[in-house]
Amino acid sequence: MHRNLAAEGIEVLPVAQPVQVQGLSGDAVTVTMGTAAGDRYIEGSDLLVAVGRVANSAGIGLEENRRGVRRTRVHPR
Repeated sequence: MHRNLAAEGIEVLPVAQPVQVQGLSGDAVTVTMGTAAGDRYIEGSDLLVAVGRVANSAGIGLEENRRGVRRTRVHPR
């Protein structure tokens, strides 16, 4: 699955812990993720938190590709 997500331009951070969230979803959001290699900062305009096995994201404005994967624009720094 990781390889398929990477092919779609989605970076997976396994065993990462959210440390801090700053900003306002819909405007500008920065999420600090703690990883084994140190903190990572991810910037974007919206924040979507997914937990569980099946996402219930219909009707919230996410793009869907031909395989049903929902894509967002994320700008890591």
